Amino acid sequence: MELQLWLSLALVCMLGALSPGPSLALVVRNTMLGGQYSGLGTAISHGLAVALYAAIVLTGIGLVLIQSPLIFQAIQYGGAAFLLYLAYKALSSKDSKLDLANTNGETKEPMNAWRDGFLIAFLNPKLAIFFLALFSLV
Repeated sequence: MELQLWLSLALVCMLGALSPGPSLALVVRNTMLGGQYSGLGTAISHGLAVALYAAIVLTGIGLVLIQSPLIFQAIQYGGAAFLLYLAYKALSSKDSKLDLANTNGETKEPMNAWRDGFLIAFLNPKLAIFFLALFSLV
């Protein structure tokens, strides 16, 4: 592949990563509540899920996901259920007051940040469609 195509692919992926959405809100939330390592864990696991989607699409499995309405619908409903779960957790939390002076706050369960970051990306079926559209041009 030519350098110009690689650069345009990198630019499109960078613009997609910079666009705000539920992933950014989750990273900011986990950073504010759990500190730097919690936010970093959320961001890294989100990136791993996006890379997994790219690998799935490049190997051709993404086409099967799109052509099978049952599997695609299961991923859509899983993503919607996960977003509802996150909304419920946010609305029902009693400790909504942040102590901004205490910057070394630790989460009680650090793996939750990694899990949430991965699931918010992996259960997003728009990523499969995005990568299918992007890599079908290559």
